[in-house]
Amino acid sequence: MIDYDLYIFDIDGTLCDRDSTELYPHVVEWLEANNPKHIALATNQGGVGLRYWMETNGFGEPEKYPTENDIKERINRIVTNILAVCPSANITPYVAYRYQSRKGSWSPYPENLTDEGKYQWSETSRKPNGLMLRRAMKRHKVEPNHTIMVGDMETDKQAAENNLAGCHFAWAHEFFRVGSG
Repeated sequence: MIDYDLYIFDIDGTLCDRDSTELYPHVVEWLEANNPKHIALATNQGGVGLRYWMETNGFGEPEKYPTENDIKERINRIVTNILAVCPSANITPYVAYRYQSRKGSWSPYPENLTDEGKYQWSETSRKPNGLMLRRAMKRHKVEPNHTIMVGDMETDKQAAENNLAGCHFAWAHEFFRVGSG
């Protein structure tokens, strides 16, 4: 396996289940064996945008979807779980909250946002756009040819191949050798 300077991981379906913060056993094994120094997490969390849309326009059941704070707490627990295995890793999460309907409409977003840089509401931050990956490479000072995006969805692959990112890509099940014995 090629060593990279920056490993960018999708979260849901790649590192853990959608409603969990517990890392998959094969992820823990890989982290223990490789002890990467630079890790970024790149995840779309459109449920937050959908909730905001429902609350703003008074429809649906917004309480079924997470808030920004719910996601930030979950991400912090995942980062803590990674650091328990790789205590010296430099980990930066990137989250896109905006929701896009099946018809292509974008959810509204809160006014007077405090842009933390890592938690974004713009549609250009969402995968398959490569902006989150580009920000991770810039933050960690790593070039695309020394970066790999690991994910489980076509949008993860498209984000890596996007002109903004242009980095390597691996499917999670192949990267972590799930089911290879």
